[in-house]
Amino acid sequence: MHASQYVQTEYAFEKCPLCSVLQTLIWTPTPTLPCSNFACSEHGSMHFEKHPKSISFSPIYQVCEWRSPEQLKDLLDLGLREGGEAHPQILQRCRDAIRYSVKTGHPLFFNQLYAGMDPYSLVGRFITEAINPSLYTYEVAPVFLLTEEAVLEKMIEIIGWQEGGDGIFSPGGSVSNMYAVNVARYHHCPDVKELGLSALPRLVMFTSQEVNTHTRTRLIMSGFECTWRGPAPVGTFSRTSERVNTPR
Repeated sequence: MHASQYVQTEYAFEKCPLCSVLQTLIWTPTPTLPCSNFACSEHGSMHFEKHPKSISFSPIYQVCEWRSPEQLKDLLDLGLREGGEAHPQILQRCRDAIRYSVKTGHPLFFNQLYAGMDPYSLVGRFITEAINPSLYTYEVAPVFLLTEEAVLEKMIEIIGWQEGGDGIFSPGGSVSNMYAVNVARYHHCPDVKELGLSALPRLVMFTSQEVNTHTRTRLIMSGFECTWRGPAPVGTFSRTSERVNTPR
């Protein structure tokens, strides 16, 4: 319902306070519609076929309205209170949180960890947050569990494992590398699962000199030495090759 209202007029979101807050996260429409009957969904789709560029979208917020930490604390009023607040005040706090945050979906936001906002992905996030599934049993999350299995099967097919396999979804590169260190340790020392670290020989990991800065943390959590004798640095010629004659 709100989607059609959103396309129809820039004031439609005022009918729903929560949607008006969400609107500030995305875009504000600037309609230039020659058709007066655009409220009809059927006529609307016909209109878009004839005028695919009749509606333009522009960001209504800057990438970031920068404030110093001291200023931002005063603006947000982050004090913890015993009692709650009224609904209008909560909505205003939502608007303030959006206003002073970095808009990573903004078309002028450039960062090595972001690639803009995909509207379908955003709606997917809305759905998963609203349903809030836990993927530990089929009983609790049947749809998302089957979806996860389908994605894993496709990834295994792309890798080329003929006998099948398994996988795990990671929240980021740092945790993924942590998993990789643990898998490597278990592969070379399978007794660690039952006997613990005290039964293992001295462990050393060879890695590039260009290694990620969090490698030391992963080594500590995996039982390796936290010195450069622990991860033995391997010299590199380029991004894709290593020097095999580097002293060990």
